[in-house]
Amino acid sequence: VPVAGAAPEGNPGTDGVMPPTYHSDARQFLVQPGQVWQHLVEDIQPGDEVILPAGFHAAQVITGLRGTAEKPVFIRSRDRVPGAVVCSDQGLVLRNCRHVVIENVLFLQPSNAALTIDADRSDRPGQPWLADVLVRYCTVRGSKGGPDQDAIRVNRVAEVRIDSVRIESWNDAAVEVADSSQVLVRAVMTVADKPGANSVGVSVSGDSSRVAVTGCVFNKGVGTGIKIGG
Repeated sequence: VPVAGAAPEGNPGTDGVMPPTYHSDARQFLVQPGQVWQHLVEDIQPGDEVILPAGFHAAQVITGLRGTAEKPVFIRSRDRVPGAVVCSDQGLVLRNCRHVVIENVLFLQPSNAALTIDADRSDRPGQPWLADVLVRYCTVRGSKGGPDQDAIRVNRVAEVRIDSVRIESWNDAAVEVADSSQVLVRAVMTVADKPGANSVGVSVSGDSSRVAVTGCVFNKGVGTGIKIGG
């Protein structure tokens, strides 16, 4: 996955103007605030980009979005002020998706989870879905709902990287990894605005393996930095 060139922090572009693409032959799909875009999935090709302008965007459940290892599909903001996904029960759910990068997106006020990466494995029960999803430069702000509310949830998938993300509020876990493998949580800043003994930074549970947590910060409002098992 490219790390320089079109990334927001290295992009001198002007707000309101589409940023340069990561791949020269990529197409960009501009999603307006409030628009539901699952119907775009059948048209999106490897390397293409879903672009979110500044504004308040609708919660989405996206199923079957596929890139390739060489050309992932990008979901990212257009402007320096990131597009904000206004969560209802959840914010953005990627289900049975593969080779996707989520970059520079703001998630607001989830009652269940701001971002969920999961899979329906009724075809192969017990086997994690090979997702290869990268989440970077995103922010989760605010929370509502009950004690099980997480910020980012990774469930029944393999190969997920959560990198340089700021999480400011949650009720259970800032990052929950369940029944998943080959997960990297790196440079995540957790700032619990509702301190409590039940707040966990990174929770690893179920049949999970090969999970790495490195370079993360848990502020004093977090009850437990890393929780493994029950």
